[in-house]
Amino acid sequence: MKVASFGLTMVALLGTGLGAAAAQAAAALPGLSEPIEIHKGLSDKEWPQLGNTPQRTGYSPVKIAPPFEEKWRVCLSDFEVGNNILRTVQPIVAEGKVYLGCKNGRLFALDARSGAVEWTYVAGGAICHTAAYAEGKVFAPAMDGCVYALGAGSGAEVWRFSNGRRYGFSTAVLLAEDRVLAVDRGGRLFCINPADGEEVWHYDAAAPVDQSPAYDDGTVFFADEHMRVHAVEAATGKRVWVSKKLPGLTFHQFWPVVVCGAVIVRPYNGAASDVAWSSDRYRRYRDRAGWKDPVTQTLVLLDEKTGEEWPAVEHYDIGMMSGPPPPPAVTRDGLLVSRWTGGYLDPKDKHVPGGGQLTSSPWNGHIWALQDIRNQGEVITLLEPDYVGHAVGRDELGKVIAVGIGPPDETTVNSVLGDLVTSIISMGWRNYGEGGKGLLRTHYSRAHGIYSLEGQRWHWEGISEASMWANTFSGGVSAVSGADGRFYNVSYNWVQCHGSANEE
Repeated sequence: MKVASFGLTMVALLGTGLGAAAAQAAAALPGLSEPIEIHKGLSDKEWPQLGNTPQRTGYSPVKIAPPFEEKWRVCLSDFEVGNNILRTVQPIVAEGKVYLGCKNGRLFALDARSGAVEWTYVAGGAICHTAAYAEGKVFAPAMDGCVYALGAGSGAEVWRFSNGRRYGFSTAVLLAEDRVLAVDRGGRLFCINPADGEEVWHYDAAAPVDQSPAYDDGTVFFADEHMRVHAVEAATGKRVWVSKKLPGLTFHQFWPVVVCGAVIVRPYNGAASDVAWSSDRYRRYRDRAGWKDPVTQTLVLLDEKTGEEWPAVEHYDIGMMSGPPPPPAVTRDGLLVSRWTGGYLDPKDKHVPGGGQLTSSPWNGHIWALQDIRNQGEVITLLEPDYVGHAVGRDELGKVIAVGIGPPDETTVNSVLGDLVTSIISMGWRNYGEGGKGLLRTHYSRAHGIYSLEGQRWHWEGISEASMWANTFSGGVSAVSGADGRFYNVSYNWVQCHGSANEE
C-alpha cells in the first residue's frame, strides 16, 4: 500500500499569487481536479438532506474563505427544556433557513443569517434524525411512525404519512427520483409521493434497521441489524441484491456512502478497539496484508451493481465510544476523506503503513487522509505524521493548537465544503498546553478542524469549550452542513453558524 504525505509541496506556489498558473496547479492537487458526475451541478446555496447528495457524499461546492468566525449560536433548550437535539441530527439549509428537529418532536426553522426562530412545529414523536427539503416542503421523520411534510416558509402541515406500525423512524429521510424514502426501525423501507403523502411501495428487510438509506443510479441502499446490506430498486421497491452477512455488531446511526461504483459501509466491531489499544495484539495483526482478519475491518466496500465485496482497503479500524466509525466524506473529484491515525504522544515513533495503522504506537490520535479507491486505495495523509510538531500547529495569532487530531476513540465526522475539509470532534478535543507541552493539563472542548486542500494548511475554529464532564462534552455526531457562504453544526443543544471573517 502506497502512503504519500501531502501538505507542504505546493504552499509556496499557492501563496505567491501567480494567477492562472497557481489556479491550474491547485486544480491538480488531490481532491481538486475535475468533479465526478454526482458532484456536477450541485447548488452552493442549500444543503437539502443528510450528506447533501442522495449518495450521502457530504460534499458541497460552497466557497468559504478563511479566517473563520462564529456568526451566531442558538441554544434550542433555552426556549423549552425538552428541545434536546439527538446526536444523529444534521442541520439542513434551504430557502434561507436552517431546519432541524428535537427529541420532544419539535421541528425548528431558524433564519440562516441571524439564527432567529422563524417557526416551529410539534410532531407526534421524537425527531431522531435529519429532515430533508424539496420544492417548498420540509420532510421530517418521527418516532410516532409518521413522516411529516411541512411548508418550508410557514411550517404549516401539508400532509403526514403513517406507516401504520408500532415502529418509528429513527433514520434520516432520503430524497431521490422525486420521491421521499424513509426506513423505519422495523426494517420497512417506504417510498412516498411528495405531492400527497401516499405510499408508492414498500420493501421489508425482515430485520431491524437503524441506518439511514442512500441512493445512486436507480437503487436505494441501507444496512440492517442482521449485518446485511440491501439494494432496492427505487422505481418499484423490488430487491436488486442483499449482501452476505458482514462482520460486526451494528450499523446504527450512520449511513452508506455510494461513490465510484462502491457502496461503503462501516460496521461497529467492539473487538477492534481492544485490538488497537493492546500493543501485544496490535503487533500480531498490524502486518497482515489485505485485512484478512474480520476483527480488524470496519470499512467494507460492496459492488454497487452486484453486492459482491471488493478487496478491503487500508483504514483506521478502531471502534468509537458511541458505536460505528463514521463514514467517509468525498471530495469534488471522488477521493474519500477518512479519519486516519497519527501518534501524537510519542514524536520519536516511526510511522509506517501496516494493517491500516500509520503508527506502531497503540496510543494514537487521529488525523485525516484522502484515499482513492479507484487506485488500489492509495492513501494521502493531510498531515505529515513524522513528528508531533506537524500535528500541533499554530493559528493566525500564533497560538498553539492541536488541529486535525484528537483522542482516537472519539467520534469524528466530516464534510467537504469546496476545497475545505471540515471535521468536528463529537466527544471532546484535546487542547495542548502553551508551547504544545503539558498534555495532562489539557482540557476538552468541541471544535472544528478545517483543512484547505488548495492552501494545504489546517485552520482552527473553536466551537464551545467545556470542562471534562460538562454537558457539552457529549452529544452530536452530525457532520457540518455548508450553504450560501456559511457552515452550520450541532453542538449538544446548540445550533452554530460560522463563516468567513472577511465576508461583506
